[in-house]
Amino acid sequence: MASFPLACRKDDLMGSGRKTQEVFREGLGGRMVLAAMFLLGLAALGCQQAPEAQRSQPPPAKASGQPAQKPTPSTESDLEKPLARTEEKALPGAKAKPSASAEASPSGSGEAAPGPASGKTEPQAVVPPEDLLGKTPSGPEKPKIFPSSREPIHSTPPDSKTMTSNQTPEEEENPFDPKEIERRRKMIEEEMERLEAEWREKQKKRIAELGPPLVENADKLIRLHPVFPVWADRDNKRIILVGEVCKREGLLEMFACLRRTKEHESIVVVDTTAQIVHAGLLAIGAEAGRPVQFQPTYRPATGDEIEVTVVWKDKEGRQHTARAQDWVRHAGTKKPMEHPWVFAGSMFSRSEETGQVSYMADGGDFICVSNFPTAMLDLPVASSNLNAELEFEAFTERIPPEGTPVTLILTPKKKTVGPGPSAKPSEPSPKAPEPKAQPHGSSPEKPAS
Repeated sequence: MASFPLACRKDDLMGSGRKTQEVFREGLGGRMVLAAMFLLGLAALGCQQAPEAQRSQPPPAKASGQPAQKPTPSTESDLEKPLARTEEKALPGAKAKPSASAEASPSGSGEAAPGPASGKTEPQAVVPPEDLLGKTPSGPEKPKIFPSSREPIHSTPPDSKTMTSNQTPEEEENPFDPKEIERRRKMIEEEMERLEAEWREKQKKRIAELGPPLVENADKLIRLHPVFPVWADRDNKRIILVGEVCKREGLLEMFACLRRTKEHESIVVVDTTAQIVHAGLLAIGAEAGRPVQFQPTYRPATGDEIEVTVVWKDKEGRQHTARAQDWVRHAGTKKPMEHPWVFAGSMFSRSEETGQVSYMADGGDFICVSNFPTAMLDLPVASSNLNAELEFEAFTERIPPEGTPVTLILTPKKKTVGPGPSAKPSEPSPKAPEPKAQPHGSSPEKPAS
């Protein structure tokens, strides 16, 4: 019995004889019950904390000027200490054996630690087994792996403090909340408006750098927009625009396009809208026809012929003038394009959702060399708009460098009414009425036979 590892030993019991044996038997039974409870607790832990307890701890750092202290061997294991406290509560008459740490003073002088003078020990509270599961054999108390039966388990929502400033509990539960969607939509619109405003400021600077139009009567022109470089020449019946060269080689779908539309397949880009130019052409007397038609049969675009002229200056400052057709050539024959442009007039479209009316040529189909139903100016002949069948390309040798300012002049040409110049009018019969005076530049009408 002297070798039993628990705190209540035979030689520690007071008294002798029958009373000593009864107390010893009662203490032995209590120790067996507590030992069984500890075994169950260790089994429940699954040896999760055992590796931490067995892991060797690094020695404490030695302070400078102090001798190293020799570790004191412990006569009781760390697991026996809580059993000893419980044993003292169960056996109030027993004398607790002081541990080695209690015998040694904190200063190391060997004096006894302060405590009660008598051999009796004060009763201590019994430590519940479930509380002992949250403590490791050595070191400070660590979080419990298994909650105590006295601690209820609550399922609480995430704390609002952990959320960001833009999140709310409703947003976590329903990310498609209509209010949140509307807020983000407004945020996107505001950002787009800001970017558009920045682009407009850059556009104003770019237009100012292009300079005035290269025409004789620039001071008599009527500006059609406060920002866009578009003017009407009322005296000469023409529309003036200022743009710049954006492409010098490769296949084409346009001769000229609008900014931020089809610069990759156009020679000239202009800062304007197609509807402003359309209105200007109507103001100087041009008549729009109709766009190209593909179904059920092909019908080319119609309208007044519009002559397109380009004016620019080279590096030496010398001014040059050419037809727009001279900058475009056939991809197969390599000859300049000879077809004129006609005022097809594009078309208008109304949105079913918003009801907003849009001019379709504002999408970029401004002055085309491929047939498009949305073109403002188009060729009156068949010209495919498929990438594999494009017929025209840039005449690189005749086009100035990219970024060169270019003035475009659009001049309507009225069609001739009546037969061609080779037709001879027949002599009027005596009973036939005299023909009316014909307008200047027109041929007389052929009377009905």
